[in-house]
Amino acid sequence: MEIPDKKYNQLVSMNREVYDTRYRKLRQLRKINDIILDEIALKTGLSVGYLNRIERGYIAEIKNVGKRKKLENYIKKLERKTKRELAQEPLIG
Repeated sequence: MEIPDKKYNQLVSMNREVYDTRYRKLRQLRKINDIILDEIALKTGLSVGYLNRIERGYIAEIKNVGKRKKLENYIKKLERKTKRELAQEPLIG
């Protein structure tokens, strides 16, 4: 049985939304802070290739609880650091 295009697009969209809320921040924070995947890999114990697939949405869930927690904590710390730094920058206007 084939899935009609509309239904398929809805399913893909739903999966993309789950991904977007979870790890999309990582790529954005990396770009803001000029951090490469190698640095994150060293701090989290995840490989560069695995992190790349996570950022792109190919992997929605990290099964290893310890590594998942390390990545989530890393993202939280990076988010706090970024917010502090942005708050200290003068507004251009």
